[in-house]
Amino acid sequence: SSEDPDLLPRAKKILSGRLLRSRHFNPAIFGEPAWEILLVLYITDLSGGRQSLGKLGDWIKAPPTSVSRWVSYLEKEKFLERQPHPTDKRTTFLRLLPKGREAMTAYLSALPR
Repeated sequence: SSEDPDLLPRAKKILSGRLLRSRHFNPAIFGEPAWEILLVLYITDLSGGRQSLGKLGDWIKAPPTSVSRWVSYLEKEKFLERQPHPTDKRTTFLRLLPKGREAMTAYLSALPR
């Protein structure tokens, strides 16, 4: 891939910084689970892994109802898609779509180094 190798560490740093805030502040004051969802899926995408809907909530420390609502919104906006697990009907995977990856890449590339 011709992806800038600095983008994955940059995305991880942003996500860890955002998650660190919850140790010092009430997470309710920041309330941007959609952004954290995109960060986690971007990191997962670049790392070659898969992210389940259930584990996503654990990652971003958001209630399942909020995660589900934002996933539905991001799906409607064509940033991500749900994929059923091949054998476990209770598990749904999330995949960043090209529109989501391109937007995240453009944003992270535009940040000052």
